[in-house]
Amino acid sequence: MNKHHKFSLVFIFFFSFIILSSCTKEGEETLITNLKVTINSWIGWAPLYLALDKNFFEKDNVNLELIRVEDTGVRKSTMLSGKVDGYASSVDNFALDSSQGVPGTIVLAFDESHGGDGIVSKKSIKTVSDLKGKEIAFQPGLPGHFLLLHVLNEAGLKEKDIQKIDMDSDKAGSAFTSGKLDAAVTWEPWLSKSQAMSDGHILLTTKDFPGLIVDVLVFREDVLANKSKAVKTVLRSWFQSLKYWNENPKESNEIMAKAYGLPVEEFEAMVSGVKFYDYKKNMAYLGGDKPGHIFTVFNQAAGSWKDNNLIRGSVAKAEEKIDPTYLRNLYNE
Repeated sequence: MNKHHKFSLVFIFFFSFIILSSCTKEGEETLITNLKVTINSWIGWAPLYLALDKNFFEKDNVNLELIRVEDTGVRKSTMLSGKVDGYASSVDNFALDSSQGVPGTIVLAFDESHGGDGIVSKKSIKTVSDLKGKEIAFQPGLPGHFLLLHVLNEAGLKEKDIQKIDMDSDKAGSAFTSGKLDAAVTWEPWLSKSQAMSDGHILLTTKDFPGLIVDVLVFREDVLANKSKAVKTVLRSWFQSLKYWNENPKESNEIMAKAYGLPVEEFEAMVSGVKFYDYKKNMAYLGGDKPGHIFTVFNQAAGSWKDNNLIRGSVAKAEEKIDPTYLRNLYNE
């Protein structure tokens, strides 16, 4: 082999190496997993915006798109049609949705309402038993409704024992503070406003019922099968975001408040009624070696919706709709 041939072979080898290297690099750059998740304006999802701002997802080549949708019917339809990969819900609401055919599995608990939701009433109503025969405004099928059903059941009452008025939480709070109702299931600022009334008070809040109204992350089953690594990145990023928030509260509050278009002071007031779930709390709630409290809440909610005719057919079972294994194996890879 002459020098010319040797030079040609070396050049070809080197040129081929450059091409292959470029393709690999280009391939790596395009190996981005896209995940679309719908949320609403609830403050409990705020740490997701912090994680996006700090690029916690991108380091593992995950592009998480948060799509804000307020209408619950639209959010269900996007899951049913496969237009999104997952959605944020509450345990009780997903028990209803999944019994109505919405696909998905719970893999993470975001937060719980810790005084952020409650029931306000006239001062003559001192206990839940006193609600019997009274007008109560609430929005059917949502967490406030489940809270009401739960406390009525504890007091030995049924929904038929009250005069129910279909009204969303804000309108219910406003109507109550205007003196038009006996009681309402609502949230802030109406909880605080009821305290300022001459004939109003807070009957109870979710602070009295820990672990009952909990928000969760739900992914469709096909996404869990085909994008499991990306799903775990989302979980790890959530916990990383909570850690960053704890270590940098001022900066984090400013970032999250901006995402919601709120003054920092108002954001901080709102999150005071929310308890966020870190990894330890998630493991306790979803369960380590045995099912956690979420299984009880899910099945209780499904039973309540069935008893009150919001579920017409078969009831979804917690064992089929909650998967703690993503959490259990999260840091063992």
